[in-house]
Amino acid sequence: MLALVPKVSDEAERELVVAALLAFGDTELGDAQRERLRKELRNVSKIAQELREEGREEGEAKKAIAVARAMLAKGLGIALVSEVTGLPAEELEQLR
Repeated sequence: MLALVPKVSDEAERELVVAALLAFGDTELGDAQRERLRKELRNVSKIAQELREEGREEGEAKKAIAVARAMLAKGLGIALVSEVTGLPAEELEQLR
């Protein structure tokens, strides 16, 4: 069963496969159990991907706000700051 590990290309999913193998030990899995395990691993992998995406989006939003604050501090107008950062003018007004 350990021969499966190198065949999994995604590192996070590979770690899940190793964890599953450790949890099941030397127990032989039937076809239904193997399919259920694959399905659960795909679900966990999808959730992990969604969490990474959410984190990336949060980081981008924080960066846009930081850039907007710096631009506003330099005296640049709301319209220009909104155009450059993509933040709505109403949100920029609150940052002033």
